[in-house]
Amino acid sequence: DYNQTVAYNKLTMQDGTLFTWDYPDQPYGNGAVVYGYPSVAFGKTTLALTGYNTENALSQVKNITKFSETFDVMLSGDLKYMNLMADLFFFDHAGKIAAEITFNIHPSDHIIYWSDSANYFGQQPGAHNHQITMNGVLYDILVSTDPTGTKAIIITPEDNKTKITMGTIDWVKVFDVLDDDLDIRPEWYVKGVELGVEVQAGNGSMLVNDFSVVYTYLDVNNSYVTLGQ
Repeated sequence: DYNQTVAYNKLTMQDGTLFTWDYPDQPYGNGAVVYGYPSVAFGKTTLALTGYNTENALSQVKNITKFSETFDVMLSGDLKYMNLMADLFFFDHAGKIAAEITFNIHPSDHIIYWSDSANYFGQQPGAHNHQITMNGVLYDILVSTDPTGTKAIIITPEDNKTKITMGTIDWVKVFDVLDDDLDIRPEWYVKGVELGVEVQAGNGSMLVNDFSVVYTYLDVNNSYVTLGQ
């Protein structure tokens, strides 16, 4: 048996949100299973029917002028089984998932394994790598495409020992790197972004001290709209 709880103040969300969990002491099987992803979110990140995904999008990639995500969390417990990451999906014109980006800032052995070019994602036809610097930290970007054409974009610190729990992700900078190599499409849609912990096993908690997003885009009237704070 296992459990997960969340405590929050609706007047201060997301700040002060506390997630706690109690999962089995060891990873399941070969360690490929993630028991949970307790997270906070900006936008309408729930995956649903394809029409929902486009109708509830914030904007298309080509219309985004600013997209920054600031975070400050405190992790405790069995840290070796925790992968703190930001998660973002792209959708095509039909509302189908075109790509997923995971920006792994406090990587576990689980994600370090899957981001290795010698393993499954790195061995897909056409898989390739980029690098990007964010907050003074160098990150590797692995771009992998599955047989259906859906892309998995896995971002991890170049130094696997790097563990970060606060900072800012400049998503426009990430998009620019990927757009230069045609890894993403300007007509794809974005619905939002999540920040949370992939939990493989053990007990733990995540206290969200700060989670804020600023998202500016050009609307159909050629006016700039800013969401978030």
